[in-house]
Amino acid sequence: MSQFPQYGQQPEYGVQPQYGQQQYGQQPQYGQYPQYIEPGGGTEYPDSVPGYGAGYTAATYPQQVPRLSEIPPLTPIPGIDPADIAQNKDLAAFAHWGTIFLGFLAPVIVLLAKPDSKYAQVHAKEALNFGVWLLIGYVVSVLLWFVIVGMVITAGLLIYQLVASIGAAGAAQRGVMPRIWMPFRVTN
Repeated sequence: MSQFPQYGQQPEYGVQPQYGQQQYGQQPQYGQYPQYIEPGGGTEYPDSVPGYGAGYTAATYPQQVPRLSEIPPLTPIPGIDPADIAQNKDLAAFAHWGTIFLGFLAPVIVLLAKPDSKYAQVHAKEALNFGVWLLIGYVVSVLLWFVIVGMVITAGLLIYQLVASIGAAGAAQRGVMPRIWMPFRVTN
């Protein structure tokens, strides 16, 4: 027999799979827990899994909104009700495009106007991070105006602010997490 199994076959006894090949009977990866199917159709977690007690299922366990840095860009935000997204898309988009005219004040207005909407809060916090980052960038670039580099940095920041704010407002209208590059985050 050959050393390598054909597609869909088990390897021979005593032959180790080569690097990159699937290993049969492999244990779950670190941080992943085995799932047990419950007769009701949900996924029940064992008592030993931290954070889950007996009787909780994936369908009934309350989901938490993850930290902003943990949400991949251009993906739906987990743990948010679709009705909340439908009702607050415009306000979430305002938090982003409002940074063009009002700076970091637009997201603060949204944070104060809709404290009960998780969707508006997530987008307002992302826009607030962006607005604070832009404020720092503009202050530094204005200080460098005595050197010609400051004018170039200001122009670059203005173009980036326009492109990123419009793109993030479009992402808020589609109900996904925006893709805004920032060197740091102030709020989470």
